[in-house]
Amino acid sequence: MRSRLSAVVASWPFLISLLLLLANDWWLKPSHPGWLSGKLSDFAGLMLIGLLLQAAWPRRFLASAAGLALAWLWWKSPISTPAIQSFNTALPFAIARTVDYGDLIALWVLPLCRLAWLRHERMAALPAAARRWLAP
Repeated sequence: MRSRLSAVVASWPFLISLLLLLANDWWLKPSHPGWLSGKLSDFAGLMLIGLLLQAAWPRRFLASAAGLALAWLWWKSPISTPAIQSFNTALPFAIARTVDYGDLIALWVLPLCRLAWLRHERMAALPAAARRWLAP
């Protein structure tokens, strides 16, 4: 499993999603708040989690995608508010989220996760020999 995870972490879709998520959350959202910066985080974050789930359970795409979709639906609904409030009382930092059913459009990225997993060798940012240090 470590070799699958290292192959995904060293792939272009994962690295681009990670850089997009970090740049969006640290720079774009504070300096240019709006619809686009909010959606970029959703797409990039779901892509990262979807790719990691694909690497962890490559033969269980439908189950992992359905579980992620249900978790995303729960997170974006008011049903998750009590859980977030209880975490905020227990944690030293605050968790925030916006209830926006428009964010469910980001679930369209899950089939792209499958496609990226099926082609992860062609989308490798590092050659296989250089990825060995990622998976001891």
